Amino acid sequence: AVRLLLLLPPLLLLALSCVTAAPSITSTEMRMDMMVIQHCNETHPVALIDMNKALINKKIEPQNTVFKCFVFCLLNKYEWMDDEGGFLIANMKHNLSDSHLDQLSIDFIVYKCSATGSSDKCERAYRFTECFWGEVTKFPENSDEKYEDPDLFALYQ
Repeated sequence: AVRLLLLLPPLLLLALSCVTAAPSITSTEMRMDMMVIQHCNETHPVALIDMNKALINKKIEPQNTVFKCFVFCLLNKYEWMDDEGGFLIANMKHNLSDSHLDQLSIDFIVYKCSATGSSDKCERAYRFTECFWGEVTKFPENSDEKYEDPDLFALYQ
């Protein structure tokens, strides 16, 4: 799933890549990722214009249910969500441990963004992604800077 973090924005969607500085990606891994993206686009076809909007603006239009289900498919295939739309927190935290984030920041982001307030799996994937995009931008890559949010510290008191 760390590859997912690296690939989604360049290939289309989740700006999760801004979270990680993972080791180099092999061509085999790249092919596998492309197969996952192709599968999800076959099961939930997303127009190129919508992919470009997500890439450029780091936003998914709230009314675009097909794109939301495409995102669910990706998160499901990379084992960040189960088939029913539940978040696989341990998998998320494990994959993010290779990123530039410290463990406290990872815990905060994962727990905050997985509290979506929805039971629909596609909507949950969308809300998680929107939250994740917003939170990871607060952590400059290759920075020793810690997240300065009082909610983060309240969570651990």
